[in-house]
Amino acid sequence: MAIGVEYRQEHAQNQPDHNLQTGNLVGNNQIVATSGGFDVGEGFLEFRVPLIQGAPLFENLQANLAYRYDHYNLSGDAHTYNIGLEWQPIDDLRIRGGYSRAIRAPNVSELFTPAGGTSANNAVDPCSAAAATYNTAHPGAIAVPTAALCQATGVPVGLAFSSGLDCPTNQCQAAVGGNPFLKPETSDSWTVGIVLTPSFLPGFTATVDFYNIKIGGYITSTPLQQILNNCYSPTTNPTQTVAGNPYCSFMHRDAVGTVATTNTGYVLDAEGNIASDEVQGIDMEGNYDVDLGDWGLEKAGSLGLNFVGTLVTVNNTSFPGADTIHCAGLFGSDCGEPQIRWKHNLRVTWTDNTGDLSLSVRWRHLGGVGLEGGGIPNFPTYDYFDLSGTWAVADAIDLRAGVKNLFDKDPPLTQYNLASVADDNGNTFPNTYDALGRVIFVGATIKF
Repeated sequence: MAIGVEYRQEHAQNQPDHNLQTGNLVGNNQIVATSGGFDVGEGFLEFRVPLIQGAPLFENLQANLAYRYDHYNLSGDAHTYNIGLEWQPIDDLRIRGGYSRAIRAPNVSELFTPAGGTSANNAVDPCSAAAATYNTAHPGAIAVPTAALCQATGVPVGLAFSSGLDCPTNQCQAAVGGNPFLKPETSDSWTVGIVLTPSFLPGFTATVDFYNIKIGGYITSTPLQQILNNCYSPTTNPTQTVAGNPYCSFMHRDAVGTVATTNTGYVLDAEGNIASDEVQGIDMEGNYDVDLGDWGLEKAGSLGLNFVGTLVTVNNTSFPGADTIHCAGLFGSDCGEPQIRWKHNLRVTWTDNTGDLSLSVRWRHLGGVGLEGGGIPNFPTYDYFDLSGTWAVADAIDLRAGVKNLFDKDPPLTQYNLASVADDNGNTFPNTYDALGRVIFVGATIKF
Protein backbone atom coordinates (compact mmCIF):
# COMPACT_ATOMS: atom_id res chain seq x y z
CA MET A 1 0.00 0.00 0.00
CA ALA A 2 1.11 3.56 -0.72
CA ILE A 3 -0.53 6.66 0.67
CA GLY A 4 0.35 10.29 0.15
CA VAL A 5 -0.74 13.92 -0.02
CA GLU A 6 0.49 16.82 -2.13
CA TYR A 7 -0.09 20.53 -2.44
CA ARG A 8 1.27 22.67 -5.24
CA GLN A 9 0.89 26.09 -6.81
CA GLU A 10 1.36 26.74 -10.50
CA HIS A 11 1.83 30.14 -12.09
CA ALA A 12 2.93 31.18 -15.56
CA GLN A 13 3.06 34.32 -17.63
CA ASN A 14 3.90 35.26 -21.19
CA GLN A 15 4.80 38.89 -21.89
CA PRO A 16 5.31 39.48 -25.65
CA ASP A 17 6.79 42.74 -26.85
CA HIS A 18 4.65 45.58 -28.17
CA ASN A 19 4.86 44.55 -31.81
CA LEU A 20 3.67 41.00 -31.12
CA GLN A 21 0.86 42.18 -28.85
CA THR A 22 -0.44 44.57 -31.50
CA GLY A 23 0.00 42.16 -34.42
CA ASN A 24 2.46 44.55 -36.03
CA LEU A 25 4.83 41.92 -37.48
CA VAL A 26 4.24 40.63 -40.99
CA GLY A 27 3.81 36.84 -41.01
CA ASN A 28 3.10 36.65 -37.27
CA ASN A 29 -0.27 36.46 -35.57
CA GLN A 30 -1.12 38.75 -32.68
CA ILE A 31 0.00 37.27 -29.33
CA VAL A 32 -1.67 38.71 -26.25
CA ALA A 33 -0.07 38.79 -22.81
CA THR A 34 -1.06 35.95 -20.49
CA SER A 35 -0.66 35.65 -16.74
CA GLY A 36 -2.35 33.52 -14.12
CA GLY A 37 -2.13 30.58 -11.80
CA PHE A 38 -3.96 28.08 -9.65
CA ASP A 39 -3.35 25.78 -6.70
CA VAL A 40 -4.36 22.18 -6.06
CA GLY A 41 -4.41 19.84 -3.09
CA GLU A 42 -4.31 16.08 -3.62
CA GLY A 43 -4.52 12.86 -1.66
CA PHE A 44 -4.03 9.34 -2.98
CA LEU A 45 -4.16 5.65 -2.05
CA GLU A 46 -2.65 2.77 -4.04
CA PHE A 47 -2.94 -0.95 -3.32
CA ARG A 48 -1.33 -4.03 -4.83
CA VAL A 49 -3.19 -7.06 -3.51
CA PRO A 50 -2.00 -10.65 -4.15
CA LEU A 51 -5.08 -12.89 -4.33
CA ILE A 52 -3.73 -16.34 -5.29
CA GLN A 53 -0.12 -17.45 -5.66
CA GLY A 54 1.59 -20.77 -6.36
CA ALA A 55 -1.59 -22.72 -7.21
CA PRO A 56 -2.32 -24.75 -10.37
CA LEU A 57 -3.19 -22.33 -13.21
CA PHE A 58 -2.67 -19.51 -10.72
CA GLU A 59 1.02 -18.83 -10.47
CA ASN A 60 -0.12 -15.34 -9.55
CA LEU A 61 -3.43 -13.49 -9.42
CA GLN A 62 -3.10 -9.88 -8.35
CA ALA A 63 -5.39 -6.86 -8.08
CA ASN A 64 -4.16 -3.29 -8.51
CA LEU A 65 -6.32 -0.53 -7.01
CA ALA A 66 -5.83 3.22 -6.82
CA TYR A 67 -7.79 6.32 -5.88
CA ARG A 68 -6.91 10.02 -5.99
CA TYR A 69 -8.82 13.08 -4.83
CA ASP A 70 -7.96 16.52 -6.23
CA HIS A 71 -9.25 19.93 -5.23
CA TYR A 72 -8.49 22.78 -7.65
CA ASN A 73 -9.24 26.28 -6.40
CA LEU A 74 -10.64 27.20 -9.84
CA SER A 75 -11.98 23.94 -11.27
CA GLY A 76 -13.33 22.33 -8.08
CA ASP A 77 -13.16 18.69 -7.04
CA ALA A 78 -12.07 15.72 -9.12
CA HIS A 79 -11.98 12.00 -8.39
CA THR A 80 -9.82 9.50 -10.27
CA TYR A 81 -9.37 5.78 -9.77
CA ASN A 82 -8.00 2.61 -11.31
CA ILE A 83 -9.00 -1.05 -11.09
CA GLY A 84 -6.66 -3.62 -12.62
CA LEU A 85 -6.20 -7.37 -12.57
CA GLU A 86 -3.17 -9.49 -13.52
CA TRP A 87 -3.41 -13.27 -13.95
CA GLN A 88 -0.39 -15.47 -14.59
CA PRO A 89 -1.61 -19.04 -15.16
CA ILE A 90 1.90 -20.31 -16.07
CA ASP A 91 5.38 -18.82 -16.04
CA ASP A 92 5.29 -18.14 -19.79
CA LEU A 93 2.03 -16.16 -19.92
CA ARG A 94 0.50 -13.23 -18.07
CA ILE A 95 -2.90 -11.71 -18.84
CA ARG A 96 -3.73 -8.19 -17.67
CA GLY A 97 -6.62 -5.79 -17.93
CA GLY A 98 -8.19 -2.85 -16.23
CA TYR A 99 -10.38 0.21 -16.14
CA SER A 100 -9.32 3.70 -15.12
CA ARG A 101 -10.87 7.13 -14.74
CA ALA A 102 -8.40 9.98 -15.28
CA ILE A 103 -8.54 13.76 -15.56
CA ARG A 104 -6.53 16.54 -17.16
CA ALA A 105 -6.96 19.92 -15.50
CA PRO A 106 -6.84 23.03 -17.73
CA ASN A 107 -3.45 24.71 -17.86
CA VAL A 108 -2.65 28.40 -17.38
CA SER A 109 -2.86 29.21 -21.09
CA GLU A 110 -6.28 27.56 -21.45
CA LEU A 111 -7.56 29.36 -18.37
CA PHE A 112 -6.15 32.87 -18.66
CA THR A 113 -5.27 33.79 -22.26
CA PRO A 114 -7.42 36.88 -22.93
CA ALA A 115 -9.93 36.47 -25.73
CA GLY A 116 -9.20 38.61 -28.73
CA GLY A 117 -5.82 37.45 -29.98
CA THR A 118 -6.44 36.51 -33.61
CA SER A 119 -4.90 33.77 -35.68
CA ALA A 120 -5.28 32.71 -39.30
CA ASN A 121 -7.10 29.43 -39.79
CA ASN A 122 -7.67 27.39 -42.91
CA ALA A 123 -11.37 27.84 -43.62
CA VAL A 124 -13.78 28.99 -46.32
CA ASP A 125 -16.53 31.52 -45.63
CA PRO A 126 -19.85 29.93 -46.77
CA CYS A 127 -21.06 33.40 -47.79
CA SER A 128 -18.15 33.95 -50.18
CA ALA A 129 -17.59 33.07 -53.82
CA ALA A 130 -14.76 30.76 -52.75
CA ALA A 131 -17.31 28.42 -51.14
CA ALA A 132 -18.79 27.36 -54.48
CA THR A 133 -15.33 26.84 -55.95
CA TYR A 134 -14.24 24.73 -52.99
CA ASN A 135 -17.42 22.64 -53.09
CA THR A 136 -16.75 21.83 -56.73
CA ALA A 137 -13.48 20.17 -55.72
CA HIS A 138 -14.74 18.87 -52.35
CA PRO A 139 -18.52 18.28 -52.66
CA GLY A 140 -20.46 19.08 -49.51
CA ALA A 141 -17.47 20.36 -47.55
CA ILE A 142 -18.83 23.91 -47.17
CA ALA A 143 -22.34 24.84 -46.05
CA VAL A 144 -24.67 26.46 -48.61
CA PRO A 145 -26.70 29.14 -46.75
CA THR A 146 -29.36 31.58 -47.86
CA ALA A 147 -28.39 35.14 -48.76
CA ALA A 148 -30.74 36.31 -46.00
CA LEU A 149 -28.77 34.46 -43.30
CA CYS A 150 -25.51 35.89 -44.63
CA GLN A 151 -27.00 39.38 -44.37
CA ALA A 152 -28.30 38.65 -40.86
CA THR A 153 -24.76 37.88 -39.72
CA GLY A 154 -23.28 41.09 -41.14
CA VAL A 155 -22.89 40.75 -44.93
CA PRO A 156 -24.00 43.96 -46.67
CA VAL A 157 -27.03 43.66 -48.95
CA GLY A 158 -26.06 42.46 -52.41
CA LEU A 159 -22.60 41.18 -51.46
CA ALA A 160 -23.52 37.61 -50.46
CA PHE A 161 -21.53 34.99 -52.40
CA SER A 162 -19.21 37.60 -53.90
CA SER A 163 -15.44 37.30 -54.18
CA GLY A 164 -15.06 40.32 -51.91
CA LEU A 165 -15.90 38.05 -48.98
CA ASP A 166 -13.18 35.50 -49.79
CA CYS A 167 -10.61 34.90 -47.06
CA PRO A 168 -7.20 35.45 -48.72
CA THR A 169 -5.61 32.03 -49.39
CA ASN A 170 -8.44 30.55 -47.26
CA GLN A 171 -6.97 32.19 -44.15
CA CYS A 172 -10.00 33.32 -42.18
CA GLN A 173 -9.46 34.96 -38.80
CA ALA A 174 -10.37 33.52 -35.40
CA ALA A 175 -10.35 35.40 -32.10
CA VAL A 176 -8.85 32.85 -29.74
CA GLY A 177 -8.64 32.94 -25.98
CA GLY A 178 -8.87 31.07 -22.70
CA ASN A 179 -11.76 30.46 -20.36
CA PRO A 180 -11.39 30.76 -16.54
CA PHE A 181 -14.51 28.60 -16.06
CA LEU A 182 -13.04 25.49 -17.68
CA LYS A 183 -13.40 22.18 -15.86
CA PRO A 184 -11.01 19.22 -15.99
CA GLU A 185 -11.30 16.80 -18.88
CA THR A 186 -12.27 13.27 -17.86
CA SER A 187 -11.33 10.02 -19.56
CA ASP A 188 -12.47 6.43 -19.24
CA SER A 189 -9.95 3.81 -20.37
CA TRP A 190 -10.32 0.08 -20.88
CA THR A 191 -7.28 -2.10 -21.53
CA VAL A 192 -6.66 -5.82 -21.91
CA GLY A 193 -3.45 -7.50 -22.95
CA ILE A 194 -1.03 -10.38 -22.68
CA VAL A 195 2.65 -10.66 -21.76
CA LEU A 196 4.65 -13.54 -23.23
CA THR A 197 7.95 -14.73 -21.69
CA PRO A 198 8.40 -18.18 -23.26
CA SER A 199 10.81 -20.38 -21.34
CA PHE A 200 11.77 -22.22 -24.55
CA LEU A 201 13.14 -18.94 -26.01
CA PRO A 202 15.32 -17.23 -23.38
CA GLY A 203 15.74 -13.50 -23.84
CA PHE A 204 12.42 -13.04 -25.67
CA THR A 205 9.47 -11.04 -24.34
CA ALA A 206 6.37 -9.75 -26.10
CA THR A 207 3.32 -7.72 -25.15
CA VAL A 208 0.07 -7.05 -26.97
CA ASP A 209 -2.46 -4.62 -25.49
CA PHE A 210 -5.87 -3.49 -26.71
CA TYR A 211 -6.99 -0.05 -25.51
CA ASN A 212 -10.09 2.10 -25.72
CA ILE A 213 -9.99 5.65 -24.36
CA LYS A 214 -12.92 8.06 -24.31
CA ILE A 215 -12.48 11.68 -23.23
CA GLY A 216 -15.41 13.81 -22.12
CA GLY A 217 -15.40 17.56 -21.64
CA TYR A 218 -12.49 17.72 -24.11
CA ILE A 219 -10.89 21.18 -23.88
CA THR A 220 -10.51 22.69 -27.31
CA SER A 221 -11.72 25.42 -29.56
CA THR A 222 -14.17 24.30 -32.22
CA PRO A 223 -12.53 24.04 -35.67
CA LEU A 224 -13.24 27.28 -37.48
CA GLN A 225 -14.82 25.56 -40.48
CA GLN A 226 -17.09 23.66 -38.08
CA ILE A 227 -18.33 26.93 -36.55
CA LEU A 228 -19.01 28.41 -39.97
CA ASN A 229 -20.82 25.30 -41.20
CA ASN A 230 -22.87 24.94 -38.01
CA CYS A 231 -24.13 28.50 -38.37
CA TYR A 232 -24.86 28.46 -42.10
CA SER A 233 -25.79 24.85 -42.90
CA PRO A 234 -29.51 24.18 -43.55
CA THR A 235 -29.03 20.91 -41.65
CA THR A 236 -27.78 22.42 -38.36
CA ASN A 237 -29.69 25.68 -38.85
CA PRO A 238 -32.88 24.65 -40.68
CA THR A 239 -34.65 27.98 -40.09
CA GLN A 240 -31.66 29.87 -41.56
CA THR A 241 -31.91 32.52 -38.86
CA VAL A 242 -29.51 33.83 -36.22
CA ALA A 243 -31.95 33.32 -33.36
CA GLY A 244 -31.56 30.01 -31.61
CA ASN A 245 -28.25 29.11 -33.26
CA PRO A 246 -25.36 29.81 -30.86
CA TYR A 247 -22.72 29.41 -33.57
CA CYS A 248 -24.07 32.40 -35.49
CA SER A 249 -23.39 34.59 -32.45
CA PHE A 250 -19.68 33.90 -32.94
CA MET A 251 -19.65 35.82 -36.27
CA HIS A 252 -18.10 39.29 -36.15
CA ARG A 253 -17.95 40.64 -39.68
CA ASP A 254 -16.16 43.85 -40.62
CA ALA A 255 -17.68 46.80 -42.49
CA VAL A 256 -17.49 45.04 -45.86
CA GLY A 257 -18.77 41.75 -44.46
CA THR A 258 -15.61 39.62 -44.23
CA VAL A 259 -14.17 37.50 -41.44
CA ALA A 260 -10.66 38.06 -42.77
CA THR A 261 -9.33 41.03 -40.80
CA THR A 262 -7.56 40.81 -37.48
CA ASN A 263 -9.44 43.47 -35.51
CA THR A 264 -12.99 43.76 -36.80
CA GLY A 265 -13.64 40.75 -39.04
CA TYR A 266 -13.23 37.45 -37.21
CA VAL A 267 -14.95 34.42 -35.70
CA LEU A 268 -14.96 34.11 -31.90
CA ASP A 269 -13.36 30.79 -30.98
CA ALA A 270 -12.57 30.50 -27.25
CA GLU A 271 -11.57 27.34 -25.40
CA GLY A 272 -14.34 25.26 -23.84
CA ASN A 273 -15.23 21.81 -22.48
CA ILE A 274 -17.13 21.30 -25.68
CA ALA A 275 -15.92 18.15 -27.38
CA SER A 276 -15.52 14.44 -26.85
CA ASP A 277 -12.75 12.28 -28.18
CA GLU A 278 -12.26 8.54 -28.63
CA VAL A 279 -9.20 6.55 -29.62
CA GLN A 280 -8.95 2.80 -29.90
CA GLY A 281 -6.24 0.49 -31.06
CA ILE A 282 -3.63 -2.15 -30.36
CA ASP A 283 -0.10 -1.59 -29.01
CA MET A 284 2.52 -4.29 -29.38
CA GLU A 285 6.14 -4.67 -28.40
CA GLY A 286 8.69 -7.44 -28.76
CA ASN A 287 12.25 -7.76 -27.41
CA TYR A 288 14.90 -10.38 -28.04
CA ASP A 289 18.41 -10.34 -26.57
CA VAL A 290 20.94 -13.04 -27.39
CA ASP A 291 24.61 -13.62 -26.68
CA LEU A 292 26.20 -14.45 -30.02
CA GLY A 293 28.39 -16.96 -28.19
CA ASP A 294 25.25 -19.10 -27.91
CA TRP A 295 25.22 -19.22 -31.72
CA GLY A 296 28.83 -20.42 -31.84
CA LEU A 297 30.32 -16.94 -32.36
CA GLU A 298 32.67 -16.68 -29.41
CA LYS A 299 33.56 -13.18 -28.20
CA ALA A 300 31.37 -11.70 -30.94
CA GLY A 301 29.27 -9.73 -28.47
CA SER A 302 25.48 -9.71 -28.21
CA LEU A 303 22.52 -8.78 -30.37
CA GLY A 304 19.35 -7.02 -29.25
CA LEU A 305 16.13 -6.53 -31.19
CA ASN A 306 13.30 -4.22 -30.18
CA PHE A 307 10.02 -3.84 -32.08
CA VAL A 308 7.27 -1.36 -31.15
CA GLY A 309 4.12 -1.00 -33.24
CA THR A 310 0.76 0.73 -32.94
CA LEU A 311 -2.45 0.10 -34.88
CA VAL A 312 -5.07 2.84 -34.46
CA THR A 313 -8.56 1.61 -35.38
CA VAL A 314 -10.59 4.59 -34.09
CA ASN A 315 -9.68 8.27 -33.77
CA ASN A 316 -12.88 10.31 -33.50
CA THR A 317 -13.76 13.78 -32.25
CA SER A 318 -17.30 15.05 -31.74
CA PHE A 319 -18.71 18.54 -31.27
CA PRO A 320 -22.30 19.33 -30.18
CA GLY A 321 -24.71 19.56 -33.09
CA ALA A 322 -22.19 18.33 -35.64
CA ASP A 323 -21.24 15.07 -37.29
CA THR A 324 -18.46 13.04 -35.71
CA ILE A 325 -15.05 13.77 -37.21
CA HIS A 326 -13.36 10.47 -38.16
CA CYS A 327 -9.60 10.94 -38.39
CA ALA A 328 -7.93 7.52 -38.32
CA GLY A 329 -5.71 7.40 -41.39
CA LEU A 330 -6.52 10.99 -42.40
CA PHE A 331 -5.30 14.60 -42.17
CA GLY A 332 -6.89 17.96 -42.93
CA SER A 333 -8.43 21.11 -41.52
CA ASP A 334 -10.41 19.20 -38.85
CA CYS A 335 -8.03 16.28 -38.19
CA GLY A 336 -4.84 18.36 -38.24
CA GLU A 337 -1.58 16.54 -38.87
CA PRO A 338 -1.65 12.97 -40.27
CA GLN A 339 -3.35 10.51 -37.92
CA ILE A 340 -1.53 7.39 -39.05
CA ARG A 341 -3.27 4.03 -38.62
CA TRP A 342 -0.17 1.83 -38.49
CA LYS A 343 3.38 2.76 -37.55
CA HIS A 344 6.28 0.88 -36.06
CA ASN A 345 9.93 1.09 -35.08
CA LEU A 346 12.37 -1.81 -35.36
CA ARG A 347 15.81 -1.41 -33.80
CA VAL A 348 18.68 -3.89 -34.04
CA THR A 349 21.66 -3.25 -31.72
CA TRP A 350 25.01 -5.02 -31.64
CA THR A 351 27.15 -4.68 -28.51
CA ASP A 352 30.73 -5.93 -28.29
CA ASN A 353 31.71 -8.47 -25.66
CA THR A 354 33.15 -5.76 -23.38
CA GLY A 355 29.95 -3.70 -23.43
CA ASP A 356 31.90 -0.56 -24.36
CA LEU A 357 30.88 -0.32 -28.04
CA SER A 358 27.40 -0.55 -29.54
CA LEU A 359 26.02 0.01 -33.05
CA SER A 360 22.33 0.32 -33.90
CA VAL A 361 20.18 0.51 -37.00
CA ARG A 362 16.56 1.61 -36.71
CA TRP A 363 13.72 1.28 -39.22
CA ARG A 364 10.84 3.74 -38.79
CA HIS A 365 7.68 2.96 -40.74
CA LEU A 366 4.75 5.36 -41.17
CA GLY A 367 1.59 4.14 -42.88
CA GLY A 368 -0.08 6.07 -45.68
CA VAL A 369 -2.76 8.70 -45.03
CA GLY A 370 -5.43 10.45 -47.07
CA LEU A 371 -7.05 13.87 -47.05
CA GLU A 372 -10.25 14.03 -45.04
CA GLY A 373 -13.34 14.21 -47.22
CA GLY A 374 -11.92 11.89 -49.82
CA GLY A 375 -9.96 14.48 -51.76
CA ILE A 376 -6.33 14.42 -52.77
CA PRO A 377 -3.44 14.32 -51.93
CA ASN A 378 -2.81 10.91 -50.43
CA PHE A 379 0.55 10.47 -48.72
CA PRO A 380 2.15 7.05 -49.32
CA THR A 381 3.86 4.94 -46.68
CA TYR A 382 7.16 6.37 -45.47
CA ASP A 383 10.18 4.40 -44.32
CA TYR A 384 13.20 5.98 -42.63
CA PHE A 385 16.46 4.34 -41.59
CA ASP A 386 18.76 5.63 -38.86
CA LEU A 387 22.25 4.62 -37.72
CA SER A 388 23.75 5.35 -34.31
CA GLY A 389 26.57 4.19 -32.10
CA THR A 390 28.10 4.68 -28.66
CA TRP A 391 31.63 4.08 -27.43
CA ALA A 392 32.84 4.22 -23.84
CA VAL A 393 36.43 5.24 -24.53
CA ALA A 394 37.21 5.56 -20.82
CA ASP A 395 35.45 5.22 -17.48
CA ALA A 396 34.48 8.90 -17.56
CA ILE A 397 34.10 9.55 -21.31
CA ASP A 398 31.28 8.30 -23.57
CA LEU A 399 31.08 9.23 -27.25
CA ARG A 400 27.99 8.97 -29.43
CA ALA A 401 27.28 9.65 -33.10
CA GLY A 402 24.72 8.81 -35.73
CA VAL A 403 22.81 9.60 -38.87
CA LYS A 404 19.05 10.14 -38.85
CA ASN A 405 17.19 9.63 -42.15
CA LEU A 406 20.19 7.90 -43.69
CA PHE A 407 18.91 8.02 -47.26
CA ASP A 408 17.91 11.71 -47.09
CA LYS A 409 14.25 11.10 -47.87
CA ASP A 410 12.25 14.28 -48.49
CA PRO A 411 8.98 14.80 -46.62
CA PRO A 412 5.67 14.79 -48.53
CA LEU A 413 4.56 18.24 -49.65
CA THR A 414 1.03 19.56 -49.52
CA GLN A 415 -0.89 22.79 -49.99
CA TYR A 416 -0.51 24.95 -46.90
CA ASN A 417 -4.27 25.59 -46.68
CA LEU A 418 -5.33 21.94 -46.30
CA ALA A 419 -4.68 21.82 -42.55
CA SER A 420 -4.36 24.07 -39.54
CA VAL A 421 -1.42 26.48 -39.60
CA ALA A 422 -0.41 24.98 -36.25
CA ASP A 423 0.17 21.61 -37.93
CA ASP A 424 1.22 22.47 -41.49
CA ASN A 425 4.59 24.24 -41.59
CA GLY A 426 6.62 24.83 -44.74
CA ASN A 427 4.07 22.90 -46.84
CA THR A 428 4.62 19.71 -44.85
CA PHE A 429 4.03 18.21 -41.39
CA PRO A 430 7.31 18.39 -39.42
CA ASN A 431 5.79 16.71 -36.34
CA THR A 432 5.14 13.59 -38.43
CA TYR A 433 7.79 13.52 -41.16
CA ASP A 434 11.50 14.41 -41.21
CA ALA A 435 11.45 17.94 -42.60
CA LEU A 436 15.24 18.47 -42.46
CA GLY A 437 16.31 15.43 -44.48
CA ARG A 438 19.51 13.70 -43.42
CA VAL A 439 20.75 14.78 -39.99
CA ILE A 440 24.22 13.89 -38.66
CA PHE A 441 24.93 14.24 -34.94
CA VAL A 442 27.88 13.73 -32.62
CA GLY A 443 28.14 14.15 -28.89
CA ALA A 444 30.10 13.30 -25.78
CA THR A 445 29.43 12.82 -22.11
CA ILE A 446 32.28 13.56 -19.70
CA LYS A 447 31.97 12.72 -16.01
CA PHE A 448 34.12 14.63 -13.53
